[in-house]
Amino acid sequence: GDTAKILEAIHRLERASAPAQFEMAQSHAAAIGDRLFDLAFQLRARGVEVPSAPGARAAPATPDPELVAIYGGSSTRGYPFPGTWRASYPAVLEALLHARGLGAARVLNLAFDSAVVADIVTAMERDLPRLRPARVVIDAVCNDWLSRSRDYRANLGRALAVARAHGATLTLVKEPMLLAVYGRGDFRFNANEGANYAVLTSFASENGVELVDPAPSRRGCRS
Repeated sequence: GDTAKILEAIHRLERASAPAQFEMAQSHAAAIGDRLFDLAFQLRARGVEVPSAPGARAAPATPDPELVAIYGGSSTRGYPFPGTWRASYPAVLEALLHARGLGAARVLNLAFDSAVVADIVTAMERDLPRLRPARVVIDAVCNDWLSRSRDYRANLGRALAVARAHGATLTLVKEPMLLAVYGRGDFRFNANEGANYAVLTSFASENGVELVDPAPSRRGCRS
């Protein structure tokens, strides 16, 4: 079924030269679904077998201390950088961890376009029992604002409960506003979008959750 098609596509990609991989990925994703293909390729590339694959490993009995799972929307997935998810910040984070002597660390980019926290909770409920990461990172503010979600705080609570139920530590990211992500404008928050930042900040403080703000680093790197 779908698993066989995904694995066949992945094997073709693995045999291709790097310049050809992106065009092949675009073609395969169009045929079997971008989210499903992207997730399967990321897992395969990092040695995590997709479900139902021949010889698939059983889920770890305890959280894997060397595995980080990152969820978010398009800016986490890698947009607007050309190429594949390898240009995304989770891939860069993995490279930095390796460079600092943590060679066994693996960072999974499990983001998907237009994701809101409610979608992420559904993905976590599916992914965490199988992957068992020790840390889960959620970088999601803008899409909840764009969709006018009224349950942002409640869905953050659901995400925290799912992470803790599977032994994972949750980290939240204060996602830079849209103009900052895409390299235009400044770092002033839209008033409505800023309301979600306030909810995120208070939720993290009240629940003892680590909150990371990448804005200072982005300001320092802007050209």
